[in-house]
Amino acid sequence: MTLSNGRRLVYCDPRRFGIFDIVPTAQFAKDRRFSHLGPEPFDKMFDAEYLFTVSRNKKVPIKNFIMDQRIVVGVGNIYASEALYIAGISPLVQSQKVSKERYKLLIAGIRKILAKAIKSGGSTIRTFASTDGGSGYFQQSLKVYDREGEPCRKCGSKIKNKNLTGRSTYWCVKCQR
Repeated sequence: MTLSNGRRLVYCDPRRFGIFDIVPTAQFAKDRRFSHLGPEPFDKMFDAEYLFTVSRNKKVPIKNFIMDQRIVVGVGNIYASEALYIAGISPLVQSQKVSKERYKLLIAGIRKILAKAIKSGGSTIRTFASTDGGSGYFQQSLKVYDREGEPCRKCGSKIKNKNLTGRSTYWCVKCQR
């Protein structure tokens, strides 16, 4: 697509998770594809009170909870594992058992991981290229994701892996409770 200023916009979605559409701002909140979505991770509404409140009736592991786009958008598999590691929370803990204080740590972890991923160009899959043709470099700083059996960089314990709802989940059993 060529924009009015002459710049080109290229949309490539090799995993076919996304959509491309133009929705007027005034209609965005009512659009059936977006009205059910949770807040953005950097939105003021996304705070410990919000997560604590919506988690009270959810009997799912915390990792599945924060990957639910109805709860918060944009926290994918890699970023969920990394944010839970930073917060020191096991991905297996039931979301309704997480305290408000621990949700504060988790929100800080999510924001830190996403900011770092954005700054480093994201986590590259083989067919991705940024607008300048380069790759994302976030995967080079991963602490737990895709490191099963390797030593934890904090304590030296082996990183564990378990499949949760069809997604590989990585964590350190010593650092994450």
